[in-house]
Amino acid sequence: MRIKSLNPFGTIALQLGGFYFFYFAMVGVYIIFMPKVLKDVGYSAVDIGMIYTAAPLMRFFLPFVFKHFVELNRRVFVLSLFATLFTTLLFFLTINNFWAFLFVNLLYGGAMGAALPFAETIALERIGKERYGKIR
Repeated sequence: MRIKSLNPFGTIALQLGGFYFFYFAMVGVYIIFMPKVLKDVGYSAVDIGMIYTAAPLMRFFLPFVFKHFVELNRRVFVLSLFATLFTTLLFFLTINNFWAFLFVNLLYGGAMGAALPFAETIALERIGKERYGKIR
């Protein structure tokens, strides 16, 4: 169902705007600042490269898992949001252990890989292509 006249400050617009704000803030910190932090902690360039390969790999493979084993619904979306929050908190606890940090990055990639397509679907379905760019 598509809403024809959506107030830019309406509920769905605020929810999607909030989601995108926090999503891109998290991605910005993760992409821009985290490699420097990892280098300062003592990770080598190869270690940092391996860690930064984990999340995109999960985002690549996750759609195949969902297609065959999991139904993408509101419950999965909410769980992926909580998993994203949980894994970002785990970054602080696991940063000194390469394998634990790599595992957390795999979980983070999986959580983000489930959350973003769901939010994109909601945005396009509820506000349409014309207003999508303004919200995002």
